[in-house]
Amino acid sequence: MTLPRVYTDSFPFLQGGGEMGQLTRQFDWSKTSLGTPDTWPASLCISLGILLNSKFPMFLYWGPDYICFYNDAYRPSLGITGKHPAVLGSRGEDIWPEVWAFNRPRLNAIMAGGEATWEEDQLLPIYRNGKMEPVYWTYSYSPVKDEKGFIRGVFVACTETTQKVLTVQQLAVSEQRFQNLIRQATAGIIVLIGESLQVAIVNEAYARLVNRTVEELLHHPLFEIIPEAADPFQTIIQGVMQSGDPLYLYEQPYQIQVESGSMQGFLNLIYQPYREQDGTITGVIVFCQDVTSQVQAQQELLNKSRDLELALTIGNLGSFKVDLVSRLSIHSQPIVDWFELPSQTYLLDEVFQLIHEQDRARTIQAIEDSIAGKQGGYHDVTYRVISRQNGHLRYLHSMGQVLTEKGKPISISGIIQDVTPTVVSRQALEESEAALRDAIELAELTTWTIDLTNGQMYTSEKYARKFGLSHTEISLEEAWSMVHPDDRGHLTRLWEQSLSPESNGRFEAEYRILNAETSQPLAIQVIGQHYRNAKGEAHLFLGTARDITLERELQTTLENEVQKRTEELAAMNEELQASSEEVVKSNEILSTHLEEMTQLNRLLHLSNDRLKQFAYVASHDLQEPLRKIQAFSTLIEKKYADRLDEQGLTILSKITKSGEQMSTLIQDLLAFSRLAVDQDEKMIVSLQRVLARVLESLEIRLQETKADLQIDPLPALLGDESQLRQLFQNLLSNALKFVKAGEMPRIHVYSQLITSADLPPELQTVLKAPRYYRISVADQGIGFEPQYAERLFEVFQRLHTRQQYKGTGIGLAICQRVMENHQGAITAESEPGQGATFHVFFPT
Repeated sequence: MTLPRVYTDSFPFLQGGGEMGQLTRQFDWSKTSLGTPDTWPASLCISLGILLNSKFPMFLYWGPDYICFYNDAYRPSLGITGKHPAVLGSRGEDIWPEVWAFNRPRLNAIMAGGEATWEEDQLLPIYRNGKMEPVYWTYSYSPVKDEKGFIRGVFVACTETTQKVLTVQQLAVSEQRFQNLIRQATAGIIVLIGESLQVAIVNEAYARLVNRTVEELLHHPLFEIIPEAADPFQTIIQGVMQSGDPLYLYEQPYQIQVESGSMQGFLNLIYQPYREQDGTITGVIVFCQDVTSQVQAQQELLNKSRDLELALTIGNLGSFKVDLVSRLSIHSQPIVDWFELPSQTYLLDEVFQLIHEQDRARTIQAIEDSIAGKQGGYHDVTYRVISRQNGHLRYLHSMGQVLTEKGKPISISGIIQDVTPTVVSRQALEESEAALRDAIELAELTTWTIDLTNGQMYTSEKYARKFGLSHTEISLEEAWSMVHPDDRGHLTRLWEQSLSPESNGRFEAEYRILNAETSQPLAIQVIGQHYRNAKGEAHLFLGTARDITLERELQTTLENEVQKRTEELAAMNEELQASSEEVVKSNEILSTHLEEMTQLNRLLHLSNDRLKQFAYVASHDLQEPLRKIQAFSTLIEKKYADRLDEQGLTILSKITKSGEQMSTLIQDLLAFSRLAVDQDEKMIVSLQRVLARVLESLEIRLQETKADLQIDPLPALLGDESQLRQLFQNLLSNALKFVKAGEMPRIHVYSQLITSADLPPELQTVLKAPRYYRISVADQGIGFEPQYAERLFEVFQRLHTRQQYKGTGIGLAICQRVMENHQGAITAESEPGQGATFHVFFPT
């Protein structure tokens, strides 16, 4: 109930305090064990005055019932829906049942005279936003004493750190993956830290290279373990640390002491400075590959490692309050520093202008929505600001609550947190995980994790798909049931060896696994690593799996084929020795056939020469009179057009058009005839490049028609580039020509690799290659009747008059001749009004 005005004015400590101050004044305290405010001790009054007007999140438990008070800054931690405002005036045990078993002993200890406490990143799940949420807190409990020194309550100052804790946990998992990736790398990797060059990270590959164990090297100065390698490597490493520049060495000689004496060889080396977050160089990362046996075939090391920096600290908090009447915003000093404001009081709309332009509209909308009453008047938004002094980017997370009076919004109270370290760390985590996923995908690996504490196996999505699992979490019993029965004994021995105390925990095996869905056996190669807890017990097993079924099948097939060919060669050798006389006779017959082929080849060359001569005569003798007709008709049109009547002009126009049609016809006939004799040497031709050149020649036509043209990736194949341009020039020209009235052309060019069994039935007896590229040109034009599909490719065959569509009727005949020259074929399919699709088939 609302206290009388005079009653409220008698207690200044209840004045102000924003929303929580108003709720505290309106609360009926007579129904609580505290009684009305006029009976409250001074220590409670003073504590409430501080709490309600503080900009830092605060909470107060009072009396033996632990009656609850909190301020506006603490309010956002209760979420949008849930305990607010029910917490106010409630007994702690009633309002916090989910955490009371944890909080009660600590509160009792404080009330009994204990010292103040401090808890950092403590998990205390609470009910908010309509559900139980795992929430992490950093907070302190402090005793509140009355005038006589008796402890009457517990004062709580707190900050929610959930996001920070979750980010740190994610970074820890990423770091473990990074360490595992280094350990399983085939190249030697070692990280040296400090002036003593102490080994911080090292993998098995490097340990084997220097004839030591990982345990002998780890956490020791490197050159105390292998002093014989100090010259020249120690000087090289120190030089990299001093200069900060990476160093690449190829065919670098090295010498290592072994039991039998010394081991010498050559290394390819990469030295990379190891930098902290502030850029300080504290060590060197060394990548090394033994290239002793490949000195003449140097390989550049491809393995590059990025160091994950764990540099996440608790973000600073700043508070703000906005007067929605004057639009003035009052900020604490951290916010003033972040926004580089001239004073703590600043117009809200001017503050908005300091937000990054890409985030500004979204942020303004979120805050204006909260003012309009959406989301319960609460806003929660993250945005960026750029320092005007140094250009640095800062990420800020703002949470606030609109306070109302008589149903009208009057102010906003909230906090802003600098979450830059969290965001930067999350981005680094995402980049690292993306790089890890890319590396795994590139190596065609699947990943898995076995938790020995709960007997569960967790797999990647790729692992589940490949081996027929419906989900990515299975029991070890189910995983074991998938192992081929004949391989279980061998796998058990390797597993037990990797778990033995003498083992380094590495596990490598090849065995068969039964697909969970089809029961098909698959051969896999597994590489994994056991990890032990503080008690030395193996509790986690991480690794990769690779499907090597095809490799093993090919190996078996090759061995069988070698055996078979060996036996066949032995038999053939006997047959060859027994048939030497037949070979002599066959050579005589072959000699006769060669003479006949020589004669036929001479006649063929003679025929081609004559055909070329005809093409020249046609080009010169047929076109010369035609050129004169066109020249004279043009001359008549220029000089005598004004003397001709309408009929004369019509006749002259027909002469000109007929001349143009005749010229086009002669050019097409020449192109058709040349295809029979002009056979250039074939070479690998990119159809993508051929289409690009065709589109250049059709550029004006494409622009005029506004054609919608889609060209999918096309293959490269053996062919004559000039003829292939003719082929696609004609096909695309037809698709642009035969369109429905009033519509723009829509053309799709695509390809597919098919086997001979996928050829049209009429081509299966003609084409003999085992595989073909099928290139299709599909349009949405006028189409044609299916019975004309073969007639289209005959010379001078047309389905429409020249008045409807221009053309000579030779273009598709040229396309068919081009495909014959390429030992392929062309087909067409269509329905009237449904467009047409032309398929060309090239042997691979």
